[in-house]
Amino acid sequence: DHEYRSEETLPALARLLALHHGFKCTVVFSVNPATGEIDPAASNLPGMEALATADLAVVFLRFQAPPVEQLRHLEAYLARIGHSGSRAPDFATLAAIHACHAGTIPFENLDILLGRLIPTDLPSIDRKLVRDRRGGYCFEQNALLGAALRQLGFIVTSLIGRVRWQIPDDVPTPLVHQLLRVDTIDAGPCLADVGFGSMSLRHPLRLVYDTPQPGCLEPRRLVRRG
Repeated sequence: DHEYRSEETLPALARLLALHHGFKCTVVFSVNPATGEIDPAASNLPGMEALATADLAVVFLRFQAPPVEQLRHLEAYLARIGHSGSRAPDFATLAAIHACHAGTIPFENLDILLGRLIPTDLPSIDRKLVRDRRGGYCFEQNALLGAALRQLGFIVTSLIGRVRWQIPDDVPTPLVHQLLRVDTIDAGPCLADVGFGSMSLRHPLRLVYDTPQPGCLEPRRLVRRG
């Protein structure tokens, strides 16, 4: 970064997180490929493959245009779902990516029927859903979507919920479904969910209550309980 000395700030932050909180941190610098020296103006970010297993990326940069191979995980995902539009962290981009994902990557539970364990680390999910072009269930689908949205600059929070579809209100259900809160620059917080099979949302829902919104085959409405 040209103004805020991130080449000093981010290593210090990573050191604090690693020493005092147990995080595994990787610091990536803009490097001049000719000299091998840190250069804030260089659009070369070696080490970006760390994003394949990262849960969070903290980015201090501007005026960057990294080469495609350094963004191959994001590019492979966007190619998998067929999204070639805007990448701005706004509601329109979120809605477009959400619809592409829901319409391309199917809900799949074949591994459960075959008695196989389902790893939920990001490299395994990427290999299964993107490279092997298979489907998955909510913890795979929404983890993949969330990782891609974070790389695009969205603020993403993983949520856990109960499945209440076609279940009486007085019947308790466990917390078994993952979905996402995604904060956009223009529409504020939204709910995204591409992991509920045929009843998955086709479009994200703005986090407002008692207002019908387009979601899937019919309008959806968020209501408060408790």
